[in-house]
Amino acid sequence: MMEILAKQQHKQGIRWLMGSGAIAAISVFSLLGYTWMAQRSPAPVKVTTTAIELESVKTTINESGILELADQQTLKAPNDSTVEQVLVTVGQRVQAGEEVIRLRNPERETRLQEQLTQIEETMVQLAHDQQRVQTAQEKLGTAQKQFQIDTLELEEKQLRLERSQQEVQEKQANLEDAQEELENILELEEKGFISGDQLRSQRQEVRNAEIAVRDAQLRVETETLSLERDRLQKSNQQQAAIANATSELQNAQLNVNRTQLQLQRQELELRKIEQELQDTLIIAPIDGMILGVNVNNGEGVARGHELLTLGDPNQEYVRLSLSTLNAAKVRLNQLARITIIGPDSPVYEGQVVSLSPQAKSASETEGSGLATVSAIVQLHQPTGTLIPGSQVNVEIILEQRQDVVGVSLEALQRSGKTTFVWVKDEQGLAQKQEITLGLEGLDSVEVLSGLELGDRVIIPTPGLNLEPGMPLEQASSSEEPLKNR
Repeated sequence: MMEILAKQQHKQGIRWLMGSGAIAAISVFSLLGYTWMAQRSPAPVKVTTTAIELESVKTTINESGILELADQQTLKAPNDSTVEQVLVTVGQRVQAGEEVIRLRNPERETRLQEQLTQIEETMVQLAHDQQRVQTAQEKLGTAQKQFQIDTLELEEKQLRLERSQQEVQEKQANLEDAQEELENILELEEKGFISGDQLRSQRQEVRNAEIAVRDAQLRVETETLSLERDRLQKSNQQQAAIANATSELQNAQLNVNRTQLQLQRQELELRKIEQELQDTLIIAPIDGMILGVNVNNGEGVARGHELLTLGDPNQEYVRLSLSTLNAAKVRLNQLARITIIGPDSPVYEGQVVSLSPQAKSASETEGSGLATVSAIVQLHQPTGTLIPGSQVNVEIILEQRQDVVGVSLEALQRSGKTTFVWVKDEQGLAQKQEITLGLEGLDSVEVLSGLELGDRVIIPTPGLNLEPGMPLEQASSSEEPLKNR
């Protein structure tokens, strides 16, 4: 019995020794494996990197607007009328002053004919009045000429009278000489020195001298009376003739003035009617292109009815309604990029040329509950392809910096207030690099410090967990520069 127990205890001891040895062996092998794993280098992590290069970083806002042509305007009916003829078609080029639509107004046309008839009658009356003026002028000229003739005749009579008066003086002097001679003869005759015949002869000479004096005096009296009579008669006649001719001329001239004034009023009324009729001729105010025609021949239109729209295709604009937040960022002359709404649109360049200083209230803004600010972007060159009235995208470049160190926004990581990127150093290991940012654009940002040209920045991918010093392996054979991403 004791032997059996001893044998059993011997077997149990052997099994225990074998189990203990196995455990010890496992422990040794585990320790060796752990030491080997700890000493082995970690496997490289595959990453995508990009090289830091000089870039253009810009901040922008994007808005949609309506394309318009320069001087785009809609012509409206000036009065109630009927469209007689539309003379242009959509897309047609017109010149300033060219007739584009002809309207019709029978009432004004009738008034025009009546006014022309009145003017014609007034012009006939004016010609008659002017003829009367000419006749009165001729009559006055004749009277003045006759007055001059009569004045000359009176002057001639005055000269004859003066000669007759001088002749009376001469005759009186002859009479005095004859009387003196007679006295001398009488004295001699008393003394008996001369004959009686000589005395008689001298006495006859005295009598003849007295007769000559009386005849001369009579002529003077006659000529004086004739001169006074003619002077009084002709002066009254000519003054009356001149006065009558002058009065007739004044009346004729007054009639001419009245008729001319009446003609002026009629011509003013005619120009008014012609202007009203001219308003029925719709004229292109600019050189441009017809964008739309809203009426047809024979159609009645009311005052203010829109007839057609035109604009200058040599210059294109985009009219924007900016939110007040975006409008506060926009300045005149900022560059803009215009594209058609849709894929693969060509890009057209322009600049901000107008910015309203006042916002439109919500009640003035169609289809919107927010106030907006009007702005206009002018394209640098006309496209010839953008359709006026169509909606386009406008990217306004608020600020732009050329040739600065930049990094993709997708490479940025933040921890609290710290901004950093992961870079691949010259040993191919991951390093955490803090950076200072400048201007932030839509897809890249300016780096003021922390990165230099040629640094390779890691682009994070989902599930990528990096640690400083971690070995890196390029995920692809080509590494794209940041600015091309």
